[in-house]
Amino acid sequence: MGILETVLTVAKNGKATRQATKLDTRPWWARNKEACWEWFMSAVILLNTVSLGVSADWYANWTGWIIVDSGFAAFFLLAMLAKMWSWGLK
Repeated sequence: MGILETVLTVAKNGKATRQATKLDTRPWWARNKEACWEWFMSAVILLNTVSLGVSADWYANWTGWIIVDSGFAAFFLLAMLAKMWSWGLK
């Protein structure tokens, strides 16, 4: 059966006749590790942006911003190194 015949059969019947034989039984976070990591990094970037805005507008003289900014910088550096390590040097 060719591809065109299969497409026409599915269009006529309204559903595929062949079912998937193997289901992925891993938890949702294991199936979507990359998406979860991207959402987490987006949230950290947003939090960093908010902290920069607050530090510039309201509490500019608070000395704790050095620690907060250093923490974000260390986190981003570690995330970059972890991604480079997981991809490997090519």
